[in-house]
Amino acid sequence: MAEDRLALDRRRWEELGEEALARAAARHPGVRGAGLLLGGSTAAGYADPYSSLDFYVVGPEVPSWPAAWGRKGGQRYSYRLWNLEDFRRSLKELDDEALLLRLHGRILKDPHGILEEEWRQPLVVPPERWLAKAAQAYRHLRQRQASLAWSIRRAQPLTLLDNALQVLSDGLSICLYLEGEPAPGRKWLMQSALRTPAGKRLRASVRTFFQALSQVDHLGGALQPRKNRLYQEVERLRAQLAEELRAAGWDVPRRGGADDL
Repeated sequence: MAEDRLALDRRRWEELGEEALARAAARHPGVRGAGLLLGGSTAAGYADPYSSLDFYVVGPEVPSWPAAWGRKGGQRYSYRLWNLEDFRRSLKELDDEALLLRLHGRILKDPHGILEEEWRQPLVVPPERWLAKAAQAYRHLRQRQASLAWSIRRAQPLTLLDNALQVLSDGLSICLYLEGEPAPGRKWLMQSALRTPAGKRLRASVRTFFQALSQVDHLGGALQPRKNRLYQEVERLRAQLAEELRAAGWDVPRRGGADDL
């Protein structure tokens, strides 16, 4: 039964993928003869029956182009054009989307065998590069934490909310990077990150973080960051992530300067 379902799914993917290819070829002649992959949440195993499908058109003559959207028979789908050299460059830079496609993408069409050859090569990312990626996310988290304090002081609840959620997104991404896994889009980020060892240790802090969000309407109860409940929860989350990074071998910078709020 599972094999029959997989065959049905693949036929549906191929049918929608062909339509995506035709749409792309009508706008970009270099698409003809390119490879087609299914990526996104469906390929990675996060999707549900109502999820959209994410297709990638990859080849040496394909121009890199942002995702466009289509719909057929009630099924929504996206298709992104990715030049092969640009894709390789993104992989070297450890771009999350490129890594997810390389690790989980399903090849649906490959007329010249280019994708099969590409995917046959082992993807090796040294642990120190994953740690560097986690460290970069931590630095971004600290910047957003400083912006969060700024929005609290100036009584700006919408920017406060945006900064708080970005801090959480960075923190969840760190959990995945420490396990050598790329971060999916926000839709599936928390689900995947909280399954990691670091994520399991952060679950209680994430829960209280969301409880503190209920105070956004009155700015967490105080305009001084150190007395603000939401900021306190963000700081607790940051401190735990710093410990995870130290345990992984990164010398976490001391607080100070813009961080000393």
